[in-house]
Amino acid sequence: MSTVCAIVVTRNHKDRLRGCLDSLLAQSRPVDRVVVIDNASTDGTGALLDSEYAALGKISLKEYAGEAGALASGMRWAHCQKFDWIWTFDDGIEVAPGCLETMLSFGDEADLIQVQRGAVRGAKAESCDFRGALIGKRVTEVVGLPDERYFQAGHDTAYGYIAAQKTRSIFFDYPGISFSPPEAPAKNRMSFYLALRNLFLNRDHLTKNGLPPGSAAFIVHATGVLLNKLGEAAASSGNAAENALAAIDGLRDGIHKKFDRVPR
Repeated sequence: MSTVCAIVVTRNHKDRLRGCLDSLLAQSRPVDRVVVIDNASTDGTGALLDSEYAALGKISLKEYAGEAGALASGMRWAHCQKFDWIWTFDDGIEVAPGCLETMLSFGDEADLIQVQRGAVRGAKAESCDFRGALIGKRVTEVVGLPDERYFQAGHDTAYGYIAAQKTRSIFFDYPGISFSPPEAPAKNRMSFYLALRNLFLNRDHLTKNGLPPGSAAFIVHATGVLLNKLGEAAASSGNAAENALAAIDGLRDGIHKKFDRVPR
């Protein structure tokens, strides 16, 4: 029987975290292990886990590692423990009791299984949404882990596309996963910087995997993103120049493949 580890990334959302964890613990096909990645929360999340969910696994990060870093740390642990499947979550997701059982029914025909409303059964997926994705060990062996250098966002883009080219990746229609409304991304220096720099990190991953995007199309896309971010920066209240410079810094670092720097 295959083994499944659910990885739940959370930061300062202890109230909605309860709903996510309770839904995982109520699965008709039990999850073999649930591990919560506490991404340097300051709202008492750690105390909640210790008092109400002491039987679950917990990895507490002392410093905020971004969405990508937190997820990578959890997936790394699960991969090292040799689980057959890693089920990825953030704290805003709840799943119906039969969700895991239903997703595992596709286990013989896919390595990466995702839900998408309206999808034809077994439709090929060329993207990845880490909110509720069931990732087989074949994917982590071939594609690896999410790249922590994305930091705040975008770590799913190249990962999903490469997984689709090198493994069996599918969507299917199923109503059993619900999402809390996402928080609006913060319009700060980091978000403006990463919006540009991570475009080039995507391109670098695709190129190294023999899947380079067309140069002309990429230049047009990057230029469009830059102009969009400069427009958003101009509309920023009080820090327009700082945000515009962050976008330009992201462009420069992307061009020169400086992917390890994250502005604070």
